Amino acid sequence: MPFVNSGTTQNLTKNRALFKFDIRSAVPVGSKITSAGLVLSVVKVPADDPNVFSYFYLHRVLRDWGEGSKFTPPGSPGPGSGARATANEATWFYRFAFTSNTWTSPGAAATNDFVPAVSSSAVVYGTSDSPYGFGSTALTIADVQLWLDHPETNFGWILMTAVESAGFTARRFGSREDTNNWPQLYIDYDPPPPLIDRVQLNGKQLNLFFTAQSNQTYVVEFRTDLVSGTWQTLANVGPFTDATRVLVVDPISQPRRFYRVRPT
Repeated sequence: MPFVNSGTTQNLTKNRALFKFDIRSAVPVGSKITSAGLVLSVVKVPADDPNVFSYFYLHRVLRDWGEGSKFTPPGSPGPGSGARATANEATWFYRFAFTSNTWTSPGAAATNDFVPAVSSSAVVYGTSDSPYGFGSTALTIADVQLWLDHPETNFGWILMTAVESAGFTARRFGSREDTNNWPQLYIDYDPPPPLIDRVQLNGKQLNLFFTAQSNQTYVVEFRTDLVSGTWQTLANVGPFTDATRVLVVDPISQPRRFYRVRPT
């Protein structure tokens, strides 16, 4: 489906939406997340009272759920009229349709199925003010960092209106299948420090090799003890326009040295 529903309809029917992103496909493992914000687009509002607005909240989901393959058949009365769930689709009662994997309570329960704390929020009006940004917070940063470091915990966010007892807050939000209105997760991060992946003895000098990422500066440091002492600068490296293979040379003057590279 090109959209997902969230909010409460004029008939007081509740809807909640689920969003999940593959963090590791975009961010190098070992990076430090510094900012994480979500942008969603509203593609439809209730026809009877389109001017109602509401806060919408994001909560980190704690349990796995599935995505179906539902589509709007030709001649159907409308994409919001409902249709039978497809295999393994998340529904109001089930995390995976046609299995025994239910939510703790219908619609998912705080504490058991999702974190009670709100990761981020936004006031949502209609389509004319769309798209809407759910800004970066300490919790969205922590959520994305957790998903990067431990992908087995990545079950995404659940989106719900703040007051589900109030009608006319239901909104259709563009899904990933809507190429003009798909959800977008914006992430800033500090890349992980590169590894010194090759060490070569060349006469009376030691050659250290690593790959520097584009537009990043590094400092190569050393000390004589692995666990104590002050790190001293051997070389400053970068920035380079493109990823670059770097050679740093250290004349051998002591029987033992330990080295590291860190971004600056």
